[in-house]
Amino acid sequence: MEKIDGVESLNNVLLIGMINMKDLLDEALLRLGHLEVQVEISLPDEHGCLQILQIHTNKMKENSFLALDVNLQEHGM
Repeated sequence: MEKIDGVESLNNVLLIGMINMKDLLDEALLRLGHLEVQVEISLPDEHGCLQILQIHTNKMKENSFLALDVNLQEHGM
């Protein structure tokens, strides 16, 4: 079994890595036996962007930093 430099064999350890520029990823990491699972997550659609914006502005509304009548869907979405 191949090893990643600097990582010792440990039980019940999950190693997660992320990159936003897949073309810069070393091809050696993608060879069989290096990474068991690869998941590609695409950019969110308009609805997903709105959900993300709502999550990140929820506390702003609760703490009166954003008016309660602001319609996030109407502004920029």
